[in-house]
Amino acid sequence: MFARERYPKYTVMVEYIGEIVSEAMADVREGKFHFGCYMFGLNRRNADKREIIDATFRGNMARYLNHSCDVIMPLNIAKL
Repeated sequence: MFARERYPKYTVMVEYIGEIVSEAMADVREGKFHFGCYMFGLNRRNADKREIIDATFRGNMARYLNHSCDVIMPLNIAKL
């Protein structure tokens, strides 16, 4: 991601939008999507209740950001 101007540190750039699903459902969907999927794992203290944001069909442009092993933007998880 490139910006034409500098932004102050911790500026919100985009909200990751998608359907919140269980980790089990995410595994099922990942096996069905042969064209690629866009899922973001929300790390919870209780691994049994881990949730995933699936932006494959109901997402926005945020699904294309940080889609690598090298983080280019820090993230802040906020429950709305």
